[in-house]
Amino acid sequence: MDYEKFILPLIGVLLGWALTTLSANLKDMSDRKKLIGNLLTKLIRVQRQLATVILATEKMKDYKGDWTEYESIRKGIINRHFLEPESVREDFKKSIDDIAPIFPVLAIDLEDLYGVILKSKSASMASHSDNKDKYLRMLSMHEVQLDCINKELLKSIEKIALKHGFTTYIQVCYVGYVRARKKKNSDEFTTKFISDLIE
Repeated sequence: MDYEKFILPLIGVLLGWALTTLSANLKDMSDRKKLIGNLLTKLIRVQRQLATVILATEKMKDYKGDWTEYESIRKGIINRHFLEPESVREDFKKSIDDIAPIFPVLAIDLEDLYGVILKSKSASMASHSDNKDKYLRMLSMHEVQLDCINKELLKSIEKIALKHGFTTYIQVCYVGYVRARKKKNSDEFTTKFISDLIE
């Protein structure tokens, strides 16, 4: 029939358009998932570095001579082991920039958090370490800030993991649970770690 001359080509065009659209959507989803996964790995890396620094500087108090010496060693640990090497900072910032077109509000929040993290890393209390009372007040505020940053990183990790996929979210929660349990039994390792740092 004559209508077949028009219908069949039209169906072919529609099927071609549908397949092209589906392929493009699948590629977009795949690219988006890669960006989210990349950001997630950077967040986890920074959070684990921070958690190690918090634990190490707290345990290090048992090995200090005086607070001036403690501040010098504390600052040295942060300079060497937090957001280091420089590529860690660069990769973290780039992963936030890459996600901005997809999740602009989330990217702004992470930008703010990144700024706070950099300020905490550069914080020095050496000029007050000879005044015990003043130094301890400043140190306490700094430790509270680091603890808050750590909690915000953990919240961000869970949020990003859920955006990556429910399976990823479950894996992140499970790994976090396992690490929390191991942390309770890590005193021996931490003691050795601190001893190595201050030698």
